[in-house]
Amino acid sequence: MRRIVIQGAPPQLWLVKAEAIITKLRAAVNEKEREQIIEANEKLWRDPLIRDWLLEQFYNKCWYTEAYDSVSSIPVSYTHLTLPTNREV
Repeated sequence: MRRIVIQGAPPQLWLVKAEAIITKLRAAVNEKEREQIIEANEKLWRDPLIRDWLLEQFYNKCWYTEAYDSVSSIPVSYTHLTLPTNREV
């Protein structure tokens, strides 16, 4: 695995979309509702805005294998993406 120094911030439009989903998750009353919100918004991780920005940060390489990954249809692995936040979801 390689170390990546992220420069800049993700696209603002993507951040707005993500924040709207986070707001819904925080308002969810139970785990089932949270799961429904997550399932309904899976496309967030396939959004070209974040995918292209991350590929640029990683020089079009897989974060793990370093294989060139500029045309993969695989979504961003959100389990490995952490953005600065003031609160937990």
